[in-house]
Amino acid sequence: MNRIFFALLIISALTTEILPAFIGKCRLDDDCSIDQACVDGICDDPCDESCAENSSCTPLYHGAYCICNDGFTGDPFEKCYEIFDQIDENLL
Repeated sequence: MNRIFFALLIISALTTEILPAFIGKCRLDDDCSIDQACVDGICDDPCDESCAENSSCTPLYHGAYCICNDGFTGDPFEKCYEIFDQIDENLL
């Protein structure tokens, strides 16, 4: 009986702690490097499809840090507009 319990204990440790870390699986962001996030149990780039068009992304502390590119303004997670596009042509 003790052997079975010990075997189950080892299997449990391998499947919940050691093995997932070895093959790159995660449960929390802290299981991943600082420039990755835990997405569906796998350490992945948080910048994948996180930022809007005309913006740039930097992975930072397990998240996506987005900024509009030079010459653009707006919400870097939704949409960045060219700065001159927002000027009312009636004012020119």
